[in-house]
Amino acid sequence: MSHKSISLALTSIVFLVMTVAITPIGNAVVWTNETRLTTHLAWDAYPSIAQMQDDRIWFVWQSDRGGNWTFDIYYTIYDWWFGTWSPQFPLTTDPSHDIHPSLMQTSDGTLWLFWSSMRTGNYDLFYMTSSDNGHTWTNATQLTTNPGPDVAPSAIQTSNGTIWVVWQASSMGDYDLFYMTSSDNGHTWTNATQLTT
Repeated sequence: MSHKSISLALTSIVFLVMTVAITPIGNAVVWTNETRLTTHLAWDAYPSIAQMQDDRIWFVWQSDRGGNWTFDIYYTIYDWWFGTWSPQFPLTTDPSHDIHPSLMQTSDGTLWLFWSSMRTGNYDLFYMTSSDNGHTWTNATQLTTNPGPDVAPSAIQTSNGTIWVVWQASSMGDYDLFYMTSSDNGHTWTNATQLTT
């Protein structure tokens, strides 16, 4: 499968951010108007959002701002206290394609970034972590080695501390869903389990 066929769907030049509030009249849901978040001429696509324990909101997405049709993972942070956005910085700078980011924070405060990368010559899942609110990050760790593409990860930590990662994978031309778990903060992972057939 080509990089273009994976990345073209749901791709847009800009992100539009909307927030929701509950009004006191009948508990109706009211959305704000769209707010433009990125203005770069490059392709900014596949956003993911997470609120951290310090109440800041992180947005991550893939962008080909580096040129040559090469995607990296970028982020910006919204500070509720000041109502301001941080500058937009890359989290990955590998010369291969890094796409489909998913960000979460575990109960111990560690930030986890999962994404799909072509750095092995095939789309596999990678992750890296930060224990200092994103100031520094570990090196990328490869999570999957499926011969077909592994893309579109999503991750959570459950109430018992287990980390779950689910993604779509293809080995016979069509995609199915798989998941892995770790009960020791990523030191070991279960084998991939197929969820859909």
